[in-house]
Amino acid sequence: MANIITHNHTIKDTIYFMYNNKIAEGKVDAVQIFVNKGTYPKITETKISYSISFKHPTLQTNEKVNLLEVDVFATKQELLDSL
Repeated sequence: MANIITHNHTIKDTIYFMYNNKIAEGKVDAVQIFVNKGTYPKITETKISYSISFKHPTLQTNEKVNLLEVDVFATKQELLDSL
């Protein structure tokens, strides 16, 4: 039986996320997919993580963060609506 894993963002997409209680934006550098075989009732667990590079808002240096898919958004408005 084959399963298809889908993710919302791909490499070079601009995404929005919270960083130090402020909205930040960055580009996806990598998509990481983790699949663990679980036990009943959770047969498998899938986590999707994004490696994001962005310019730090106060230090003006390049930063890298890893965030789960549930913590990133395609638009600033989607992020604001989730709060």
